[in-house]
Amino acid sequence: MQRNEFDLPLFEWNRTPKVIPFPCARRVGKIRRVAEVLTQKSNSPKDVSIYWKRILIDLERQMARAGVDPEQIEIELQEFKTACRCEMRSPAHTGRFPDHAD
Repeated sequence: MQRNEFDLPLFEWNRTPKVIPFPCARRVGKIRRVAEVLTQKSNSPKDVSIYWKRILIDLERQMARAGVDPEQIEIELQEFKTACRCEMRSPAHTGRFPDHAD
């Protein structure tokens, strides 16, 4: 490849963009909805576990499709879990949170 006077290495430089997701712990509507559903399903531990796992898998897939790094996905999921646990402890929810679910 021959270079001319206007061809600079900078023009050939390709950087992989870093995708920064909206923080899962700030998705207040989703957190409240998950807490509400978990409260409603609290009489059936199996239903609670299935719903909880589905929510986490859906969030993980959504971020993976968007190009978020796997390490960042794990961080976001942990923060989402923490936010849901805090919401479940609020006076508005008296259900059992699936602590055993990952």
